[in-house]
Amino acid sequence: MDRRALLALAFLLLPSARVGAQFQGGFGGRSQVGLSATPQQLLLGGGQAQPLAAYCGSLFDDTPSFRDRYLPERGAGSVTSQDGAQMDLREAVMAGLVAVRGRGPADPPRPPGAARGLWIDLFLANRTAAPLLARVPAGAVFQPEGHPRPVPAAAGLTATLEEAGLGGSDVACFAAWVATGSTTADIEHMLVRVLSEGEVSAIRDAIRAAGMRSAVQDGRDEYTALYQQALARCGGGPAVRQRGVRFPSGLAATLVVTRGANEQGVAEVQAKDGTVLRYAADVTGDAKGRWLMRLVHLKTGRPVPGLPQYALGEPQP
Repeated sequence: MDRRALLALAFLLLPSARVGAQFQGGFGGRSQVGLSATPQQLLLGGGQAQPLAAYCGSLFDDTPSFRDRYLPERGAGSVTSQDGAQMDLREAVMAGLVAVRGRGPADPPRPPGAARGLWIDLFLANRTAAPLLARVPAGAVFQPEGHPRPVPAAAGLTATLEEAGLGGSDVACFAAWVATGSTTADIEHMLVRVLSEGEVSAIRDAIRAAGMRSAVQDGRDEYTALYQQALARCGGGPAVRQRGVRFPSGLAATLVVTRGANEQGVAEVQAKDGTVLRYAADVTGDAKGRWLMRLVHLKTGRPVPGLPQYALGEPQP
């Protein structure tokens, strides 16, 4: 069996992440880069917008909104009119025939089961009154206007994985993040989930299959050091331990929160396999004497996106 066949088998044996809304990205002050996850052919009626199947290509950047406009890189696809005239997708955007943007209030939701938790909502909108046919290859890159971020390694990786029959998989997205410099701990702390040994191995295999030399870095020691610094800053204090907390990723874990001064604290998410994810925490109280806590990412100082505020029980001595 050749390398691509082995890689495909490895991906098929891995559990998928939970399907959900668009990936709520990071905190970089600029919108996420989009990477086409699979080849797409979209027939757009006059004035119609349809979602693109796109990964987030930049883990720590912000989720796109309706106001965010994107510019495809050259070779990101084509647009064909009714009379057969064809134009590069980038040129069509620059000419005002189509637009690539984040989700708007009138945009249709993705069909049930079609929205993977690691995709972001980018829409291709026809700005003319006539129908247009758009074709987008796997690995096509969509850059936020005014804030481009080169991701050639991730784009090439995504295209290679599509050729190997692995387009649209969660681990392909993880591999793209690693190719742009993220560690596996960055992925785990952003998603609040634990990557299995099989997933980490599949990331390595994906990068090798694409002919890349990017090393898969663990990075957990970095979060341990940041946690200790945050604990020292808040001064320590009483702690609450709450078992059976289930996060949107599907991870069930014990949550241990230490509350320090000025509503600041730290938190550990202790998974059943012994893995510990570490965060800072914003901690307040309510009228019932409970703690109200939000996880704060240690690398950015901002709340982890997509998570609710957790109500915790009485402090432990």
